[in-house]
Amino acid sequence: MDTKKIDFLLKVSQRFIGVRDFDSIINNVLKTVKKEFELVTCGLLLYNQEREAIHLKRVVGIAKKYIEKITIPVGKGISGKCAEQRETIYVADVSKDPTYVEKYSSTKSELSIPLVSEKELFGVLNFEKKKVNGFTKEDIKLLEIFSSIISIALENTLFFEDKRKKEKQQLELIEIAKTASETMDEKTVYGKLVSLGAKLVNAKKCTISLYDSETGEVTAQLPGYGTTPDLIRKFHFNLSEQSTAAKVLAAGESYLTNDAPNDPYIIQRFVKLFGVKRLIVSPLKTSKEIIGLLYATRSKGSKPYNESDKDILIIFSSLAASIIKTMQFFNELKQKKEELEVLTGKLRERNEELQDLNFVKSHLISNISHELKTPLVSIKGYTDLLSRKKFGNLNEKQKLSLTAIKRNAERLLNSIDNLIDTSKLELGAAEKIDMELINIFSLLDEVIELILNRADEKGITIKKKYEAKNLIVEANREKLLRAFYNIIENAVKFNKKKGKIAIRCYRNDGNVVTEIKDTGIGISERYNRLIFNRFFQVDSSDKRIHRGSGIGLSLSYEIITFFKGDIQFKSKPNKGSTFTITLPAAFIKK
Repeated sequence: MDTKKIDFLLKVSQRFIGVRDFDSIINNVLKTVKKEFELVTCGLLLYNQEREAIHLKRVVGIAKKYIEKITIPVGKGISGKCAEQRETIYVADVSKDPTYVEKYSSTKSELSIPLVSEKELFGVLNFEKKKVNGFTKEDIKLLEIFSSIISIALENTLFFEDKRKKEKQQLELIEIAKTASETMDEKTVYGKLVSLGAKLVNAKKCTISLYDSETGEVTAQLPGYGTTPDLIRKFHFNLSEQSTAAKVLAAGESYLTNDAPNDPYIIQRFVKLFGVKRLIVSPLKTSKEIIGLLYATRSKGSKPYNESDKDILIIFSSLAASIIKTMQFFNELKQKKEELEVLTGKLRERNEELQDLNFVKSHLISNISHELKTPLVSIKGYTDLLSRKKFGNLNEKQKLSLTAIKRNAERLLNSIDNLIDTSKLELGAAEKIDMELINIFSLLDEVIELILNRADEKGITIKKKYEAKNLIVEANREKLLRAFYNIIENAVKFNKKKGKIAIRCYRNDGNVVTEIKDTGIGISERYNRLIFNRFFQVDSSDKRIHRGSGIGLSLSYEIITFFKGDIQFKSKPNKGSTFTITLPAAFIKK
C-alpha cells in the first residue's frame, strides 16, 4: 500500500479531530485529495431529505459559479444512485454506463462513496479521473477510509451547529417571552417581534401584518424592521388579489421564494416598494385561527433563503401569534375595564340619587304613618268604649258593625306599625331596643289569642305542640311578637275555609325552633326566594282577593335576623306553606 497516501490519511484525520468549523478546512482537504489521487474533480454533495436530492456543497476542479446550480435527484446518475443505495459505486468507463450524466468531456472514470453514519445519510463524495480504470482497489479502499473520516467530522460539525443554533433560538425565544411579560403596548411588542424575527433569519426587512376577516384586508402594523413608517402604511391589500398572503392564509403554510420579481404569487408593487428579492411569508397561527402574516425579506445580491430559515420562522411565528393574541386579549380587557369603571361611576351616582330619593320616601312614609295612626287609635278607642256599652246598649246590627270597624281598625293599625318599623330600618334610626328573656310559648299563645277571632270567622283550627316545658330566647318582646304575628296572620289570610294551622315548637342544638304549617293556597317554588322581599306579592293586580302591603313577611325576616335568628320557607301550590323560625336559646327552665 502506498505509504505516502497512508500518511496523507493520518494527517487528514488529525486535522478533523475536534473540528467545530467544518467549512473552514474541507476546501483545502479536497484540494489535497485531488492532487494526491490525480483527480479531474473532487466534490462534496450534501443530502436534502425534503427534496430527496443531493446538492453540490464544495468542489475543486470546476468554477465556483456552478456550485449552487448542481442538484441531483436521489437515484439519478452515479452520485444519485450511490445516495439511494448508500453503497460505493465505481464506474471504470463512464462511456459504457447508461446512468452516467455527462458533465465534463474529460471524465473517463467516476467513483462515488456515500457519507453515512449509523443513523443517517449526510451526502456523497464524488471523485473523477481523466482515464479509464483510473482507480485501483487500493485507491478505492483509501478513499472509503477518507470518506469515513469526512462522515465523522461532518456529523460532529452538524451536531455542534445544530446545538449552537438551538441555543441561539432559545435565547431569542426567552427574549420574546420577556417582551410579553414586560409590556402590553402594541408598538413595543410589534417592534421587538419584527426585530427578533429578522435577526433569526438575517432578514433585511421584517413586518407583521394582521388579517381582518370582516374586511378581507391584510394590513401591516407599525413599526416594521428595516423600513420606514411611511412605507409600512402603504402595505395593505385585499385578499381578493392574487397574492402570497391569500395563498398562505388559505393553506395555513409558510411560503418561500428566492426570486420574488418573477414569482406569480407576489404582488409586484410590494416587490418594488420594499426592494424584495428573497421572501418568506409565515402565518401567525394560533390553535384556533390565523391572525396575520410575518414577512421576512432580503434584497438582490443577498444569500438565498433555505428550508431551515423557513422552519425557524414557522416556530417563531407560532410563538409571535400567541404573544399578539395575548396582548390583544389583555388590551381588550383593559378597555372593557375602563368602560366598566365609567359605567360603575355612573351607577354609583345613580345609586346615590336613588338612596336620596329612598331616604325622602322613607321619611314621608314614616310621617304619613304617624299621622294616620293617631286618628286610628282614637277610632279604635271609641269603638272599644261603644262595645263595652259605655254609651248605652247596642242592638245586634250595631254590635256586628262595631266588630267590623274594630277588626279593620286593628288590621290597619298593624299595617301602619309595619310601615313605621320598615321606615325606621331604612332610615337607620337610632332606636334603643330593650332586650328581655322571653318564653316563646307565652309569646305564641299571645299571638294566637290576637288572631283567634279572624281564624274562627274562617273556621280555621289552630293546633299547637310544644315539645319542651319552657323555651327561652333573648329579644325585644314587642318586635318579636310582631314578627310571629305577621307570619301567623298570613297563615290565616291565605288559608282555606275550615283549614288548619299547626304550630310546633322544640329545641334543636341550642336553638329554639318554631314551625308554622298551614293548609292554605301555597305558592309556586319559583317564588320561594322572593317571599321575604319587601313589597313582594304573588298577585299584585288591583283584582287580587287578599289585600296587604307586602311588607309583613319582609319585616318579620328583618326582625328575626336582627336577633341572630333565621327563617326558612317551603311552599307548593294548593298544598300549603311551612315557615321554620330558628332563634338561639338564651335560657331553658327545668
